[in-house]
Amino acid sequence: MAIKVTCPNGHTLRVKDSLAGKTGLCPTCKARVSVPELKQGEIDESDILQVIGPYDPGKSQVVSPQSPLGESAEEEEKSSKVEMRRCMSCEREIEAETHICPYCHHYIGGVGDFG
Repeated sequence: MAIKVTCPNGHTLRVKDSLAGKTGLCPTCKARVSVPELKQGEIDESDILQVIGPYDPGKSQVVSPQSPLGESAEEEEKSSKVEMRRCMSCEREIEAETHICPYCHHYIGGVGDFG
């Protein structure tokens, strides 16, 4: 796991856990950067992705609770189409209901996800 740190000049850095509580230099601008101590129980997206595993679009199935039993194959195909959107970070096509990009692991949920 890495610690995400921002230097005083705005450069985002990822440093090893072993550097927690230490001070170093930003490799870009050579400004002094303090790495915060790790808090017990703190997790990030990479920890969550290790638990849930890699994204496999072949495994996911969209099931509509409103669809009647015994609908025709044509109607079933129309209702099973998945809406897609682009990740704001890596620009890849992902399912619209996805909250963490399976390619770059960028969080793309909205404010409505918290309510």
